[in-house]
Amino acid sequence: MKALIVALIFAVTTIFSPSLYASALDEDRLFYARVNDKNCYFCTKADLSCALFALPYTYSVEVLDYVDEWYYVRYAADEGIYRALYGYCPAKSLTKLSSTPQTTYLYKEVTVTYSAGGEGWQLPALNQLTVSAAYYGTFYSGPTAYSYVLCQGSFGYIMGANDNYPLIEEPYESEEKTNNKSKSSNFKFVAVTLIVLAVGSILLLLFAGKRKKFN
Repeated sequence: MKALIVALIFAVTTIFSPSLYASALDEDRLFYARVNDKNCYFCTKADLSCALFALPYTYSVEVLDYVDEWYYVRYAADEGIYRALYGYCPAKSLTKLSSTPQTTYLYKEVTVTYSAGGEGWQLPALNQLTVSAAYYGTFYSGPTAYSYVLCQGSFGYIMGANDNYPLIEEPYESEEKTNNKSKSSNFKFVAVTLIVLAVGSILLLLFAGKRKKFN
């Protein structure tokens, strides 16, 4: 009987322990977040003074970690003329998503024109050479705008904003709306599993006790 009481106490305290509840409510470390601010800057460090460009509005980043009030994120992927960039964005400028969006990053090609020659140039050369570049976002310096691009294997800026891209209008559900629902489901699953295990343990103890008395 003492063993039965101990087993019951253990089952109850385990099921409703705060540590178990917290583990059941743990969220996935990786998730996507949508840009909800036109001035959401992508930075090399968790500091706006290290901003490279403003992320395209309504597109998303993959969040890898949370540092104070900043997300450590990945933007773009190693695909075509694009390369993935890793950096920091203010968490307040992003909306956490409950699932992977259909459209994540903006893939937009722009053209960059190189000019050769000039005063004193004597060797034969093409006057202009136009190549494709991967557009990442825009950096604003007062009234002047620069586009941050990857061109011929190098990152840099070209004049102009290049902000004429389509906005994402697909419906999505933020993590905040589904968070409580998913947490509740996880906890219920864990609780039911532990109850079944506890009942099984109790039955084994009762059965073992009866066998001892019978012998």
